[in-house]
Amino acid sequence: MPKRLFKVMKWNGDTEFFQPEKLFTSLKRSGASDKIAQRILQHVESELQDGMKTTKIYEHAFELLKEHLPIVAARYDLKKAILRLGPSGYPFEKFIAHIWERLGYKTRTGVTVPGKCIDHEVDVIAENDHEVVMMECKYHNFHETGSDIKTTLYVHARMHDLRGYWESTHQGSGKKFRGFLVTNTKFSSSALRYSECAGLNIISWSYPPGGGLAHMIDNLGLHPITCLTTLSEGHIKTLLNQGLVLCQDVGKGLHSLGLSKEENERIEQEAHEVCKMRRPPGPLARG
Repeated sequence: MPKRLFKVMKWNGDTEFFQPEKLFTSLKRSGASDKIAQRILQHVESELQDGMKTTKIYEHAFELLKEHLPIVAARYDLKKAILRLGPSGYPFEKFIAHIWERLGYKTRTGVTVPGKCIDHEVDVIAENDHEVVMMECKYHNFHETGSDIKTTLYVHARMHDLRGYWESTHQGSGKKFRGFLVTNTKFSSSALRYSECAGLNIISWSYPPGGGLAHMIDNLGLHPITCLTTLSEGHIKTLLNQGLVLCQDVGKGLHSLGLSKEENERIEQEAHEVCKMRRPPGPLARG
């Protein structure tokens, strides 16, 4: 007898039939074995009801994964971990700077730079021997919030002004200027079309395909401290206020949390397991 098909509600209000392969693939991508992923999938399917929200389904899968494999659960919860970097966008800008540092660039954040017409505050500047990359970071606290066409038009105009001044003052440097718009969620369809047509480099959670933010984080092993299940929300806030955003740096701020030696050791052990590199870095989107 074929399995019953359940209609579930996506975050944007649309409905679709539950697709078990999507949940299975997400569990496997996080590092769960076939056996664990299948066990969690069967548990979730046994509790499905028409109209269930996909966010609730994935939250339940996360709780089940956390029971079996806490380290894998931390990776599985990556998208929400980035959302917990808020409410301000500053930790996200620091996090993006760390990504480019791992890629071999020297970075600065929150720098005022002259353009051809006016001065601009640039969220992240990354530079190496071959190019300078200036980035506008658009951080959103909710995954359903995206960056629209107005944002891409605005950022494209800023990057055009910055490029004009930089190229006029760096003739003969041999370096290339690139402007980027980076967001932790998504772009509207019109924003994507405009960026591709106008030549604005953009990065969202899953764009460009195979080179989005999720892919970069996973490849580079630069997971945020908000992934760690051994830290409370209060502890995370304290560390973020100190400018610490990476799992690998959590040890630098543990002294300020007033925890026991055993608690510190558990946190450092989880950070080590979560943040170690899983695959060699993939190519960075070029524009």
